[in-house]
Amino acid sequence: MIDERENMQVEACLSEYRLDLHFFGGESPDEHEQSKRHIASCPRCQEDLRALEMASARASEVVLPQWPAASPWQSWWEWLQRPAVWGAAAAACGLLLFVSFGLDKQFFSVGGKPVKRFAIKSDRDTPHPALLIVRKRGKHILHVRSKESFREGDFLRIGYRWAYAGYLYIVHRDPKGQWTPLYPSNGDARSLRVVAEKEHWFSGSLEVEGKAEGDEMVWACFSKRARSLKTLLKVLPRAGEAITRDSHVSPEAKDKKGERLCEYLLHFVLKRE
Repeated sequence: MIDERENMQVEACLSEYRLDLHFFGGESPDEHEQSKRHIASCPRCQEDLRALEMASARASEVVLPQWPAASPWQSWWEWLQRPAVWGAAAAACGLLLFVSFGLDKQFFSVGGKPVKRFAIKSDRDTPHPALLIVRKRGKHILHVRSKESFREGDFLRIGYRWAYAGYLYIVHRDPKGQWTPLYPSNGDARSLRVVAEKEHWFSGSLEVEGKAEGDEMVWACFSKRARSLKTLLKVLPRAGEAITRDSHVSPEAKDKKGERLCEYLLHFVLKRE
């Protein structure tokens, strides 16, 4: 694979990949200064950067889903439907997020909120998907960004939006590098179907549990075809591997039909308190 960062010519306009890398802080200090100097003298790149900033701002305009209070009966039902094996896995692997399984139709539902239509596009007409996370702490519900802090007892709702129809697989990585499928929660299942131009919130919730042992991450793979967890692990970073915004979606990471395993690979950092 040719590393675009090593072959960028200063006099040429920055590629969309390089501009995204610059905007989301994935460059080295030297690369950042090089891009900064180039953008200062390139009207086209300045325009593209403004478009990216506007797209990012629109992506943060999220309508928070309703979060209905659970009755004591529902809380007991939630506890009873949690597979016992996950309690052992959490103790063995140090998982700090716990999935509320089996409650997709009755617990923490969106509550009839109208679907918001959207189309996030830059001037290059490239739709960008968004990974959405809402944190519930006590009675306070807040749309949060990557690298915000989370503490034991917080609940998270996860959603997404994408202008294309396709597939989505969301996984969690703990501080030790252990992977756990979230949506779908069954590791043998394939990616979930994504409806075009819709904002969707998954029912169920994630609870932050256990002692903080380091930052955790949520990864989302948006693809044109359904992927398995085994396939997804081919493009996810290993423990200790450097992470940039989309460096793990390389041209080599393709299926037998020549399509990328992940059209977009987004990550969200959960800073533990």
